[in-house]
Amino acid sequence: MKVSLRAAMMFLICSGLVLALVVGCSKPGEEAPPKASESNEVRAQMLFDEGGELFNKGQYDGAIEKYKEGIDLLECSAQGHNLLGMGYRFKYNQTGDLSFRVLEERAFLKSLECDPGFWPAQVNLGATYYYQGKKAEAVPYFEKALKANPHHPEREQIEQMIADAKAPESAPSAPGGSEEKGEEPPALE
Repeated sequence: MKVSLRAAMMFLICSGLVLALVVGCSKPGEEAPPKASESNEVRAQMLFDEGGELFNKGQYDGAIEKYKEGIDLLECSAQGHNLLGMGYRFKYNQTGDLSFRVLEERAFLKSLECDPGFWPAQVNLGATYYYQGKKAEAVPYFEKALKANPHHPEREQIEQMIADAKAPESAPSAPGGSEEKGEEPPALE
């Protein structure tokens, strides 16, 4: 079979076009534009970072709004929902409004729904339950977190909470748990 020069050139040109479409239309040395999901991830991370800055300044309402904006871009972000839970925790500590406690728990549960192995949310949900007096419910979350991250910087504190929850005299306390005694959950994550 004889192939004409023109047919060979057309084949090369078409192959080049197909390759350009597959690889992207960027020039040599230039990165291809980010895919929609990649730009959402980058923008969401920027919003989470902005929320973190507000959080560190004690501006919890602003932080919560930034975390929500990030979650709008990445609906199932374990990190985003965990951060949102922390925002609600500190808002609860600031106001004493129990509705923030409910939102805190929901956010940590959603974080674990997105990524069941996300140990920061395991620790945080465990702390939420522990300080609500639901110590037995806290234990499995603490244990999973320590298994996933055996070198957790607060390992000793978490192990003490587990031991306290498992102690025979550690009966479930009234709603509100140890918070009624003036203790607040630590900022574990």
